[in-house]
Amino acid sequence: MKPVSCMHRPVGCNIIQIPFHFIKKYLSEALPQTKTIVLDGQDRNWCLAAHGKLILIYMLEGGNVSLELPPVDSALACRWFDPRTGDILDGGTVGPGGSGCVKFMDPDLQDWLLWISPLIR
Repeated sequence: MKPVSCMHRPVGCNIIQIPFHFIKKYLSEALPQTKTIVLDGQDRNWCLAAHGKLILIYMLEGGNVSLELPPVDSALACRWFDPRTGDILDGGTVGPGGSGCVKFMDPDLQDWLLWISPLIR
């Protein structure tokens, strides 16, 4: 899970070293890297996913991302994790039956982690 050499390092990217190492050590096998979910910007939007359970998209440059979500039986909660502050913002819900192409826009044009998981009521 190493960035390709042609990628540039966003300002302040060293702040993600702790979460990066945590994901690499504890989640990378359970959540294999997949490009089949990310429909655009695959070089700047990294994805780890366990279909129907958890999807993490790290957006290096912010902006928007289109995802091909797998079919689900219940609603999915969408949250934005700010790697600069550790804050989590509500991103709404998708579904149920929310499969197909869904577009997300981050809260600002910086790097963000989009966290999608089953909605717990």
